[in-house]
Amino acid sequence: MDKNLPPPAANIVDSLGLRRVYEGVYLKRVYESAALSGARRAVTSAYVLAARVAPSRLHRLDCDELWHFYAGQPLHIYTFGQDGVRSQVLGVNVARGENPLVAIPRGVIFGAAVAGFNDWCLFGCTCAPGFQPEGCEFFAAGSPALASFTGHAELIRHLTFGGA
Repeated sequence: MDKNLPPPAANIVDSLGLRRVYEGVYLKRVYESAALSGARRAVTSAYVLAARVAPSRLHRLDCDELWHFYAGQPLHIYTFGQDGVRSQVLGVNVARGENPLVAIPRGVIFGAAVAGFNDWCLFGCTCAPGFQPEGCEFFAAGSPALASFTGHAELIRHLTFGGA
């Protein structure tokens, strides 16, 4: 059991067999379609648990991704695109503007964070075509791809490696 996680989150990590990706983020691929899209699986899906100690870092995928809320606290998802920085909240309280499903189009830079220090969120990610590690690009705070978002320097630092 990970002693750095609150007990409910640590229990979920153990029960679902999630593996640490980096501090505070745990993942397990749970589905790969038999169907192919070119040379890759048409669809893949994974469980992910993110804790406040380490948000889902800024990255860009070469596939569309759907995020599904399962348990814990709402997750703030930030997208960095041509229309600026947008925020959506993955959660179940639709009266407060939360969404139980959030779609991230391929090619968009995005990251996510749980609001509270001891908070955590269990969610699912479904990718189409299926996720491949070589189709995922992570970003550092000084990346040229983030240069036009100077008004969001603190958020970028928080959502990049070494920033939080």
